[in-house]
Amino acid sequence: MELRGLLTAVSILLTVLQCGFSLSGAGSVCNAQQDRCGGRLDESPTDELAVLQARMEHRQLWRRRIPRRRRRFRYGKYSSRYQYHKPTTPTPTTTTSTSTTIIPVPSQWISAPQGMPCNSACSALNSEGNIFQCGKEEMAAINTSAAILTLVSDLNLTVACSPTEPRNDGGSPFTTPGGGCYYWNSGQPAGNVDCDSVLNGNRIPLCYCVPGPPAPIPDPSGPWLAGVAFQPCSHTCQKEGFANCGKEEMAAINSSAALFTLTSHLNLTCNPPTGSPFRDGGGSPFTTTSGSCYYWDPSKPAEEVNCDTVLNSGRRPMCYCVPGPPAPIPGPPENWISAAANQPCNTACSNAGFDECGQEEMAAINSTATLSTLLSLLNLTCTPPATGSPFRDGGGSLRSQRQSFANNRKAEPELRLHMLCRFLCRVVTFDLKSSQIVEMEAENLEDELPYSQRESWKDISPIPQNDGPHPLAVIKYPLGFEEVHNYFRAIQQRNETSERALHLTADVIEHNSANYTAWYYRRRCLKDLGIDLEDERVFTDKWARDCPKNYQVWYHRRWLVSEMAARARSHTPGPEAEATIQQIAKTELDYHLECMRVNSDYKNYNGWSHRQYILQQFNMWHEELPFVELLLEEDIRNNSAWNHRYTVVRNQSWPLTDSIRDRELAFAMQAIRKCASNECAWNYLSAFLGEGDGKVPWTSAPALEMLCREVIHAADNQGPSCCFAIQALANIHEARGEVQAALDQYERLKELDRIRAKYWCWRADYLKQKVKGIS
Repeated sequence: MELRGLLTAVSILLTVLQCGFSLSGAGSVCNAQQDRCGGRLDESPTDELAVLQARMEHRQLWRRRIPRRRRRFRYGKYSSRYQYHKPTTPTPTTTTSTSTTIIPVPSQWISAPQGMPCNSACSALNSEGNIFQCGKEEMAAINTSAAILTLVSDLNLTVACSPTEPRNDGGSPFTTPGGGCYYWNSGQPAGNVDCDSVLNGNRIPLCYCVPGPPAPIPDPSGPWLAGVAFQPCSHTCQKEGFANCGKEEMAAINSSAALFTLTSHLNLTCNPPTGSPFRDGGGSPFTTTSGSCYYWDPSKPAEEVNCDTVLNSGRRPMCYCVPGPPAPIPGPPENWISAAANQPCNTACSNAGFDECGQEEMAAINSTATLSTLLSLLNLTCTPPATGSPFRDGGGSLRSQRQSFANNRKAEPELRLHMLCRFLCRVVTFDLKSSQIVEMEAENLEDELPYSQRESWKDISPIPQNDGPHPLAVIKYPLGFEEVHNYFRAIQQRNETSERALHLTADVIEHNSANYTAWYYRRRCLKDLGIDLEDERVFTDKWARDCPKNYQVWYHRRWLVSEMAARARSHTPGPEAEATIQQIAKTELDYHLECMRVNSDYKNYNGWSHRQYILQQFNMWHEELPFVELLLEEDIRNNSAWNHRYTVVRNQSWPLTDSIRDRELAFAMQAIRKCASNECAWNYLSAFLGEGDGKVPWTSAPALEMLCREVIHAADNQGPSCCFAIQALANIHEARGEVQAALDQYERLKELDRIRAKYWCWRADYLKQKVKGIS
């Protein structure tokens, strides 16, 4: 035996040496092994399951020959989130270039993090010279129950895989936390495998990652710049002397491979995000303050790239900058003037000998490029805002901070703002063409000032918080908190429901989103002012996503939807109004699902309560069952979804018919077969069996007893799944009047379920007393 093992080792060594030094020869052993063991096989057999099994055998052979080594990855953050499978390794060869040596690496199967698309998951394996993307042909070959069972076993996954049916949408093939395994639909071509999205956040994709060369990016030696958080590309580029950003070049960053090349070029951290890896809107492509990275949405055209805004404060845009001449500005240059701080443009123009401001010309200063030309004309310098949108509407736009001006201008008091009349001051003979573009009278930009410095709030005397003469513990509030609440108390005392009061409530909520008084007062203002409620729904979108446990937000949103429906009925009665109301309700249901997925929280009581209110208020129970089945497909243990299913059934048809009851019992038993330890499914049976309204005896489901005995046998009389089955079996014996058999089951439960042993003793004693009383 020792001699045989020695001969085998010598044979393997000779094979490796031959592969290492024989670089040519069509019939060589090295080439044969590379054809047989490479990441992508030239697969002629039509039986894809046989191909997969053959591949697994070769991987096992590779494991016997070469010790397993864990790869080191650039993105250490994800090293514990992946489960790696290293397939048969082709003989390593080196490709020498003028600057670097690239060592080819093998393709491999991985189990991605939950909710992460395969291309994002594969990108965590990227290294210099090797960009990983998912292999659609290999993933589409996982198209039978046997194939996915083999793959799950080979990946050494601990999930209790119970293949059910195929899927052909984002993330397939995949497993779920609840034990489900779903293979690719063999009726769909491999080209339909979606590597860039996951249909829902509960899927755990099984990905085949294939290395390839780095993806090219437009003009890699050109002016690519990494911006700062929340600063538009137009500012980033103009600070470096460029005219603006290049939309075509930025839109070309539309894949994981191109994104990795760019972030490596800019020396940025790029951690694959969970969920969709691409974004549109201002600031894309971008990295985030937490280290994630997103490429441009490939379905969007380049002209939609927005150089002048950033969608939210977490984005750090990656900008391609283009040179160009100064942007032209309209009107005679000598007619542009700089107004004094907080001075309306009409006043400034009048003081300078003009009649009034020119609206069309002022509205033409609508980009960073035109603003830069205007500032240069006026011999002013302007530091772009460090974060946020670079433009404003309303009176007095444009404006800049005092510190931004040059030429040693006299300093203004702190927080005072300088305003530039961004529009042409015209003479009397100037013809106004678009009076609707800009307001004639400028406002005082009060949103930029403390309340105590706002002209429109001079009539309000703030009411400070009364903590008593000797407060036990004085709270140190954040900046602005006390002032906002002092003015809020004054507004409440005046019982004022004005537009300024509405804006004030938004500031109060910004400081404390759980302030129920602010939400209540906001509702009063909305109702008295008759403001468009669609804007209010947009306002609450942020709070429900960011604070999903906040009851005040959900209650406010419930009132909002009801008020929108009432207004729709009053304005347009009839079928048209009902269609509008149904659309409002559907949008709200979709929003609830979005909030659950964004927060990965499918068991939020406030959210579920809101959903059931919408269903009840607008009579939409009949459309809800598919939604529940989708959630249970994602997570069979989601007790909130099981409870919601029962609520849906009760509201769809009550009293229950035999057919509906049988359907629900069959659904629960099918769930038990997938995961016998799932207490939710066993409890769901008791909602329809036993004693009580709408229930039938436990003996009414003959298939249940057989299922219980199968589960007990499979569990070998131990484990939680056995306890649930024994309890159901005891209920069946009780219903038949088989007292001793039921008592025997309770005795078994006392041994297996020691935590509830006293409860099972009580159940046994209660049964004995019940029988004694009957006799």
